[in-house]
Amino acid sequence: ATDMRRRVYDLMQEGKSRQEIIDYMVARYGNFVTYDPPLTPLTVLLWVLPLAAIVAGGWIIVARTRRRVRLRREPLPADTPVCGARAGWGVYVPGAVIALAVGAGSYALTGSYPQVRAWQQATAQTPG
Repeated sequence: ATDMRRRVYDLMQEGKSRQEIIDYMVARYGNFVTYDPPLTPLTVLLWVLPLAAIVAGGWIIVARTRRRVRLRREPLPADTPVCGARAGWGVYVPGAVIALAVGAGSYALTGSYPQVRAWQQATAQTPG
């Protein structure tokens, strides 16, 4: 990052315009340096695959639950002891809390948002 900032500074000293600096950085380092990459098949895939994985996981859970319910429809003998009440959605709360904590912690520790703000401030100061 220090080398990139230095190069931006050098290009500004050479009198390059904002767009020329952006074009140079994209050509040298790739689209990720803009924090706003163009819509390409790869970026679409990067957004769609996690969503597809979540939908597929939900479908698998529903399919397994329905199959389990179908298997239970056989009548039970009268002397079979009755189990306790079904747990419900409360069993998922600890997992959801942990997932949110891990997500928030990793976002905070990687410093993503401050880096985005620093890039926006640096590009706002370039001559355009």
